[in-house]
Amino acid sequence: MDKHVLGVYYEENPDTFDDISTIEASYGEASTSTWVHVPGFEDITRQFSTKVVTTFMVPSREDPSIRKAVVLTATPIDLVGYNLPMLLSSVAGNIMSLPGMYRLGDLIFPKSFVKETFKGPRFGVPGLRELFKAPKRPLALAMVKPKAGLPADVVAKQCYELAMGGVDLIKDDEMTSHSPPRLREERLSKVMTALDKAKDETGKKVVYLVNVTDRVDRVVEIAETCIKEGANGVMVNAWATGLTALQALSEDPSINVPLLGHPAFSGPLQGLSGLDNALLLKLVRLCGADISIFASPWGKFGVNAGPVGALEVNVRSAVALMAPLYDIKPSWPLGGGGLHPGMVQTVADELGYDVVMGGGGGYSGHPKGARAGAKAFMQAIDAVMAGIALEEAAKTNPELKDAIAVWGVHKRPRQAFFDPKKEYLDRRKKMDTTYGTHIADQ
Repeated sequence: MDKHVLGVYYEENPDTFDDISTIEASYGEASTSTWVHVPGFEDITRQFSTKVVTTFMVPSREDPSIRKAVVLTATPIDLVGYNLPMLLSSVAGNIMSLPGMYRLGDLIFPKSFVKETFKGPRFGVPGLRELFKAPKRPLALAMVKPKAGLPADVVAKQCYELAMGGVDLIKDDEMTSHSPPRLREERLSKVMTALDKAKDETGKKVVYLVNVTDRVDRVVEIAETCIKEGANGVMVNAWATGLTALQALSEDPSINVPLLGHPAFSGPLQGLSGLDNALLLKLVRLCGADISIFASPWGKFGVNAGPVGALEVNVRSAVALMAPLYDIKPSWPLGGGGLHPGMVQTVADELGYDVVMGGGGGYSGHPKGARAGAKAFMQAIDAVMAGIALEEAAKTNPELKDAIAVWGVHKRPRQAFFDPKKEYLDRRKKMDTTYGTHIADQ
């Protein structure tokens, strides 16, 4: 166990595999196999090959010609080293180009691999709680909207209004980086001036996460320059730039500010042959993101949005960021994509208080403006922490009242469970109606 990384796959294939040896031949593509046997190297291939530990066959009701299985594999650390790109090249490389479906659900790391490869978040949940002097409540993060094209002075004005409304963090959106008219240096200078003004008026420090997404060989230098010019937070499109760029940012001692990993470009990686979203977030956490964004099922992505927005994916994604993982600090989950103040109770019920209430339109799209939108979110958070229903809190909080008037209070759909007694009575009633009592009795 301490010499291998375990992989949990879900596989669907035409009826071409019958036993463990043929399954092993497929997963050998992740390590040493080629299309024809090369004699004389059996000992080497045995040492460096991916092993199939076990398989669980899953019956297929809809199409018996499709074979389904859950497969547990073991990738030798001797094969990939303590090297994340090489590990991904193995577990999600050529094998996912083979016919059929190979979906990687999880990677289970030995302590040695984590210790030698990852440092995890610099701040994580405990560090940001200390930074914001918020020992229990959720954090509030606003995203500048529209997500691209705003001149620097307009961005700064919006950030000032959001800060005056009480948010903890403000971030660039994923499509705002360095192209005109939103050049990074000009935007950063004006935003930090605006946030300093807000701090003088409110006494509260707000972290601005500036987007440093660029070529992998540039991101650390860009982040260092931004910090020298006053930035107190950094974000990067983690999958578009590359996980090791995120890791380089998190481990550079000069970048001692909160770091957010944005999931832009992670969608294509979650296809039928792809990686589970919870695994993607686990890797982002290991590579050092203090906050990680994923799609909320209750917003614009929708509860039925397949692998991106499904409810169970939402919960497992938060678990991947928060669950104990050796000495790695937990990351903050941020369920983005259409969040508004009326959803705060639902998010807290599902994910707890170690969560970031992130939104764009839900803040700046408030009918009374960005400051009112920020106040509405903070009022909703305060109500949840006090155990007060949002509808009740709205009676004494005009900003929250206005937000609820526009977007409502979200009510999580009740989960329908199988009720054997009700199922029997429903079937009995149907039979009585269709066939008569005598037949139903029989």
